[in-house]
Amino acid sequence: MKLVVFTNDESYYGKKMIQELEAAHIPLEAVVVIKQPLDYHLKLFNYVKRRVGWVEALVFAVKTVLEGVFKQPPETLNYEQFATTIVYTKGTNSPETERMVKALAPDVIILAQTGIVRRNILAIPKLGTINGHPAVLPYYRGIDCHKWAILAGDFDKIGATVHWVDKGVDTGNIIGVKTYALQKDEGPDDIAWKLYLLCIDGIRDALLSLLQGQPIKGKKQEKEDGKQYYKMGLKLEREVKLKLSRYWA
Repeated sequence: MKLVVFTNDESYYGKKMIQELEAAHIPLEAVVVIKQPLDYHLKLFNYVKRRVGWVEALVFAVKTVLEGVFKQPPETLNYEQFATTIVYTKGTNSPETERMVKALAPDVIILAQTGIVRRNILAIPKLGTINGHPAVLPYYRGIDCHKWAILAGDFDKIGATVHWVDKGVDTGNIIGVKTYALQKDEGPDDIAWKLYLLCIDGIRDALLSLLQGQPIKGKKQEKEDGKQYYKMGLKLEREVKLKLSRYWA
């Protein structure tokens, strides 16, 4: 079975995913490393700006850059440590990426932070595309979901979901869900990383099932059972931290 990991260049989550799949002896046909063009980052910035305003969008952008510079563990800097075939391309859904992925002829694509994947790419793998979502589907789709769940007091709906990817955002068939029990003194960023680790665990388990010949069709989501969430502003983030402190009081 040909398994191909899709990841943005220098994504810590993507590298951790590759590392853990190798440790589980899951063979990868290739890793597709996507170098995003400038317009990708501008669109992302404008998306955040529409949700939270100029000032907070700049704050989030600076935070993202600093995390990339200072929080990247040195042992995960080299893709060649974890896979033998590394394919570099520009743009998640570009014609160049489409050509390269078609040449790889994957059975399954595994997403590891790439942005939204469009139909031209989703149509390529024989079995489909798998994603790990750091929230409990179908209730929380989109981004910052663990923060929205904490804000709503849905502490039993904090976790990670592995699902097949369709044309919607986090709407594909659910393969498996792992819930997460909050740990004392964790902040939102700590929780976010723990949820990404749960995503990796779930993806590893799903791929092992596939390699053992077990079908994983997944359970269909009902749209009305959940909703899509968007970037959370700083004021609400402060409320989330307050909710967490009260949770342990």
